[in-house]
Amino acid sequence: MEEYLKAVNNTNKPKNKRHIIGITIQLIGTFLSLTPYLLAFSIPIYLIGVAIIFSSSIDRKSQVILSILPFVFLVILYIGIYNL
Repeated sequence: MEEYLKAVNNTNKPKNKRHIIGITIQLIGTFLSLTPYLLAFSIPIYLIGVAIIFSSSIDRKSQVILSILPFVFLVILYIGIYNL
């Protein structure tokens, strides 16, 4: 029974919630930047989220992917919507 409880409690949950907070702030900045008039406010929010992600304890590859991926999607959306 003890082994079962250890297995149940030993999930791979991150002990550091900082990267989840960083991703949330980064997504808020990304969604705000869908309106071009809010770019002045959304870029600092996005960069704060990136800074929080880079201060978290996840590996460097995941940090870089989580930082670049929303920006790439945003550029693709701008090209598709606004025909830049």
